[in-house]
Amino acid sequence: MQPLAWPSLQNLLEGAALWFGYLAFLFVATKLLPGKRVEGAPLADGARLSYRLNGLTAFLLSCALLCAAQLAGYSLSFVTRHFVSLWIWANVFAFGASAALYLAGRNKPGAKRHGGFLGDYYYGVELNPRLWGVDIKMFSYVPSLAGLWILNASFGFTQLELHGAISQPMLLYLLFTCIYVFNYFQFETGMLYTWDVMSESFGWMLVWGDYAFVPFCYSVAGWYLVDRTEPLPTWALVLLPVAVAPVVLRMAGVVYLFGALLLGLAFLEFARRAAARRTKLDARRLLHASVAYLPLLFGLLMLDKR
Repeated sequence: MQPLAWPSLQNLLEGAALWFGYLAFLFVATKLLPGKRVEGAPLADGARLSYRLNGLTAFLLSCALLCAAQLAGYSLSFVTRHFVSLWIWANVFAFGASAALYLAGRNKPGAKRHGGFLGDYYYGVELNPRLWGVDIKMFSYVPSLAGLWILNASFGFTQLELHGAISQPMLLYLLFTCIYVFNYFQFETGMLYTWDVMSESFGWMLVWGDYAFVPFCYSVAGWYLVDRTEPLPTWALVLLPVAVAPVVLRMAGVVYLFGALLLGLAFLEFARRAAARRTKLDARRLLHASVAYLPLLFGLLMLDKR
């Protein structure tokens, strides 16, 4: 696959249409789709806001439309070809939306101040901004995590088109990314009781994290795997299902899941290199990785145990 490069004007304009069309579609879907009505955690004044949670429905609708487009001949690899453009527009949107949130909320009753413009812009001044009845903070998790899955799926289709097959590492990566994303939407109610939603104002820190950091930085592993087509040793394939078992058994949470996936994929990469090259250096590196793997995994389990 071609290395990352500054996009052409046409690519940049297509990326803008793709990015803002994607956000508009999800916002309208969030506004109109049915969903379960729940009350959030008590605020400082004792009040509880009402939320309509339909993120899972919006996510599944997005996946269905992408599948339909794929079957109609519009390859999802189109997203990969516009990765840099999308990243640019995600940053433009994050900085612009943060400024709009600051301007809209700075004079509202109860606005939180953080020592000046930069602090207010960075941390935000309003706890629960809403637009046309949609809670912007909760909505932002939808394009964030759906975008993570779409980008990774596009890498899978790109690998299929370039190499004629999807590799074992890519299949595993897509599987566990899907589990990670689906787990969020399945337990969307739990987000109402996280620190971000309960206590953090919605400013650049959270906006940039939702729209630029999570989908584009979390998916870097998928980009890396596009040209890695070597099969994995059979014994190595057992590691990831065993590693994520504590999450399935409700013994650990999302922090452990994400860390275990990163550790597992890193270990599998060492195993792939050792199997493909069969050199003493790669065998030594695999040995070092195997020594470090379990202590790090158990450390994550202790950190995020339930």
